[in-house]
Amino acid sequence: MDTTQMVAVIALVLSLLLLIRVISLQGQLNILRADLERLESRPEAAGLSITSASASMPAAAPQKIQHPDRNMELDNRLRILLEEGKRIQAIKLFRIERKVSLKEAKDYVDELEELR
Repeated sequence: MDTTQMVAVIALVLSLLLLIRVISLQGQLNILRADLERLESRPEAAGLSITSASASMPAAAPQKIQHPDRNMELDNRLRILLEEGKRIQAIKLFRIERKVSLKEAKDYVDELEELR
């Protein structure tokens, strides 16, 4: 192998490594964008603080979360994950689909698990 071929092979390997890194960074960027959209859609982002929102609401005893816009397709996907023992993946899926907090997602999956 002469020098030009060696340089060409090294350049090819480096370009493949860079391509893999770019793809990885793009995935991380997509995750950050989803997190940003989720955070911007929260009530605190609309000018309400947690303290002002909670101060205007009366204290109530904990109860099951009511979801009037329950998505049966999503529920079925969550049930399948729960049956496979993939509880954490079910919580992650619900958080992504509904753009809710970790606690809300966990409570929803817990409620869904109780209904099984």
